[in-house]
Amino acid sequence: LRFDVIFPVDQICYQYSNNARERLADEDLDEPAFSEPITKMRITFEQRPFNWTIDVDNSHRIRCRDIFEAIYSSFNQQLTLGELWRLPDRRACEDAFRIRTLVLKSSQMERSLGWKRVDALLHHTIFHGLTMNPDSEGEWVLNLG
Repeated sequence: LRFDVIFPVDQICYQYSNNARERLADEDLDEPAFSEPITKMRITFEQRPFNWTIDVDNSHRIRCRDIFEAIYSSFNQQLTLGELWRLPDRRACEDAFRIRTLVLKSSQMERSLGWKRVDALLHHTIFHGLTMNPDSEGEWVLNLG
């Protein structure tokens, strides 16, 4: 599975060993994420100096799509003033922003919105799964690389 959090959920694909890719079908995205009918989950992500929380909920049952959309939405937010002040490498963030807006063929309006959380990841935007947080029951840790 290849999910680059720069791109919307409809761009998630299977990546085969020969680097061929096939877009994930809606039916796959709509599969339940858990064998039990879980309706709420919390995901944390830490990349110094940032520590972000992503809440996922679906009153019926959390699907894979719900998790991916929550992750994408969280990183698609503009950086707050406080987050901007804590950026360790503004030049690298600017480079990530420039590349993101070029790759996405972003409009002038999108570019005018400025840096987003995804830009602060400095190209570490590939989903490497979720792991259970051993220190907090029911909490998951997002792994990006």
